[in-house]
Amino acid sequence: MQSKFLLLLLCSTAALHAEVKAIKNFVLIDGTGRAAAPKSAMLVDNGRISWIGPASRLSAPSGAETIDLHGKYVAKHQPAAIAGMEGLFKTETGAGIVLIGQPNEETGEIDNPLVVNNVLSFLIYGTTKAEVTGLDRIPRDQ
Repeated sequence: MQSKFLLLLLCSTAALHAEVKAIKNFVLIDGTGRAAAPKSAMLVDNGRISWIGPASRLSAPSGAETIDLHGKYVAKHQPAAIAGMEGLFKTETGAGIVLIGQPNEETGEIDNPLVVNNVLSFLIYGTTKAEVTGLDRIPRDQ
């Protein structure tokens, strides 16, 4: 019985080692005091980081699952979701993120907002100068 358990354990461990994830397009803050590194990537093998660096240098092994953490995908395919969730009534370049406020549908503004400037553009596109589509450019039936 002990040999069957050992064989099962070895098979399970081999399956875990085969699980490799390539994660890309995130901002790396390493906690050392260095500047944040946008457009970073990492390889995670069996739950452990095996490589980290610029996304442009990512070389994922065959069969690795690739996870793109950049907000561009949602912004491109579901702009209404971002605009609605973030209360972005008007399309803005350098869009800020509203931490708290009351959406006012009549005026198309956030009343009493607490805004961190440029952060929404940065979170989605990796730059503070990007344009984020607001509800003003989205048909009401969407």
